[in-house]
Amino acid sequence: MPEITPTDLAQLGQLASDWVDRGRRLGFPTRPAGLSVAERRADPGEAAAFSLVTFTNSEFLEACDRCGLWTASWCEGCYSRAVRDRDLEFTPICTICDQEKLVCTACQADGKSWQDGHLAYTAHFAEEAAGQVLIETPTGGTGIFTVVGFSGSATPRTGTGGAGAPAEQASSSGPIPGEPGSPDLC
Repeated sequence: MPEITPTDLAQLGQLASDWVDRGRRLGFPTRPAGLSVAERRADPGEAAAFSLVTFTNSEFLEACDRCGLWTASWCEGCYSRAVRDRDLEFTPICTICDQEKLVCTACQADGKSWQDGHLAYTAHFAEEAAGQVLIETPTGGTGIFTVVGFSGSATPRTGTGGAGAPAEQASSSGPIPGEPGSPDLC
């Protein structure tokens, strides 16, 4: 999992303040909690104001670079920029923006698309991510997601291990955890 750039709350505050001042000058309402995703994407001040009024004090969440929604996800396009700089911190992008294949403003300015990032991930980073991925919850719990084999297609079969213990590995022709004949992982 890549490092995600922390949200700069001071910058959000300045953008939101500028948006509120502009709204007062121009006479439009400034109720950021009611802004649509499209409105927030159209104006960084609106996204910043939304982020501030919906702020969740969590070390696991950052404000989406495009719409301001708090997220633990990152920009797919950043993989294409990370090919040149392996220490690159990825920009937070929420799953809503990611599903629409949007990239962060830095990738957009660099001419990188979601598809560019996905191709870079497949070509340069997928092998690093293969195997086990540690999943941490905000309550401090952990679990392991482990690729344990492949079916006749290229679809991975997966298993889980509890309390940080890795799942038992199965051969590509072996049983899938949870199916009849598979080892009990609990």
